[in-house]
Amino acid sequence: MERSDKMTPANYFRSTKIVHIAIVVGVVFYAAVTLIINTVGMGALLPEAGPLLMIAFPAISVVWLAGGVFVFRKKMKEILVKKYLSDRMNDYRGALVIQYAILEMPAFIAIVGFQLTDNNIYLAPAAVFLAFLIALAPTRKKLIRDLKLTREEAAQVMNPDSEII
Repeated sequence: MERSDKMTPANYFRSTKIVHIAIVVGVVFYAAVTLIINTVGMGALLPEAGPLLMIAFPAISVVWLAGGVFVFRKKMKEILVKKYLSDRMNDYRGALVIQYAILEMPAFIAIVGFQLTDNNIYLAPAAVFLAFLIALAPTRKKLIRDLKLTREEAAQVMNPDSEII
């Protein structure tokens, strides 16, 4: 009897894309709800916070973005020394999830800035961070590049039905 839980590129990318889409949809949903609430008349919750947020938001965003890059690179160094492709791919997925979670924070902060102040200026960076998250969608080419796969390993990843060991 064949194992149903074998790792194939098709299964791997399906599950990784589901996580990525869930994070992106979470940001979009929160932005939509906030936009609706602010539009229907609830308005700014804390308009006097505007000047403080104009200073704090860029600083927080830079720290979170730098943190995301740092953590991802650190994880990649640990991953690249692993022997088995399946271990590297599973750990890579974990690194991606951490990166997505860290990088969604500036988008959420920008949306909170809009929610608190009802200032549309905060929607622009939220859209930029959302676009950045979308651009980080998992692909075979990125995996091959990031994991520095050999030709044989890359061929395995490109075949959706090959079993990854």
